[in-house]
Amino acid sequence: MNYKALVIHLVIIFAVVTQWHSTPPHIKDVLFYLLYAVLLVQGNYYTMKVSRLKTQLAKMKVSRE
Repeated sequence: MNYKALVIHLVIIFAVVTQWHSTPPHIKDVLFYLLYAVLLVQGNYYTMKVSRLKTQLAKMKVSRE
């Protein structure tokens, strides 16, 4: 697990939650879309990693037979 990314996400989420009421609406929109983009990219990365592991597992099963 990438702990640096996890810490960065936690800091960003903490900052957004604690300052949310005093943030102007246009900044809230930008923050929301940036957070959405980060989560989307991270989800795509993990999906790619899982599919790569499935492929490696399938190759290992074939080589054992």
